[in-house]
Amino acid sequence: MYYLVTAFANKDYVQEQQAMSIVLRCFHENPIVRENVVIPVPPAQTVKEEFTLTMEVETSDEIARLWQAVTASFRLSVVYKVSVVFITPPAPTVPLAPKPQRVGLTVDSTLSPYAQNGHESAPSWWINL
Repeated sequence: MYYLVTAFANKDYVQEQQAMSIVLRCFHENPIVRENVVIPVPPAQTVKEEFTLTMEVETSDEIARLWQAVTASFRLSVVYKVSVVFITPPAPTVPLAPKPQRVGLTVDSTLSPYAQNGHESAPSWWINL
């Protein structure tokens, strides 16, 4: 996600620049945000997630399109990209398949339990559950 960060103070340019310097310093000192996120899928769980903040360079065409799209004039502004470092998947809702009870290798296909039905004609693996 991309965020445009800007400050606006009515005719007080010093206050705008002070506000932007506070934001830039905060993002510079905290480039990785660690947050506890609640995943609501049953069963609900809280996991630790990480996001990175990086300042992005925009082309003049992209900035011109943005400035034409908004009604208020911007002063000092910066674009930050928020990237996900790691996403924890929700817990599986369906039970996993049972573990095999027996695994075998047949060399003579007539000894396989499936050979009686004519399902195999060559050596193969078979699994009994």
